[in-house]
Amino acid sequence: MGADGRGMMRAMSGDEIYEYVAWFHDETLPVDDQCHEWPGVVGIWARDPESAQAWGDELAKTCGDTFVRSTVEPWPISAAKPTVMCVVGQRLTAAQIGW
Repeated sequence: MGADGRGMMRAMSGDEIYEYVAWFHDETLPVDDQCHEWPGVVGIWARDPESAQAWGDELAKTCGDTFVRSTVEPWPISAAKPTVMCVVGQRLTAAQIGW
């Protein structure tokens, strides 16, 4: 797959991109601090929302903060491409994801 994502798009024809949002708690901050709970967003190519969420949850385990919950929705067609994107099964480091 090319670095520009075109190879990924061809390889995943028939799949959809999903917006995966993981919510974390930074236990070093007080509960009333606005940064105590924060989201991380990843675009995930998958056959269905369940597999996107399962893979996103696996990636969320790489974060040093406490994983709380996640949501997944089809990526809005009108939205810009995700900053971070992967295919189900593609390992990304916490640094690559940005969490």
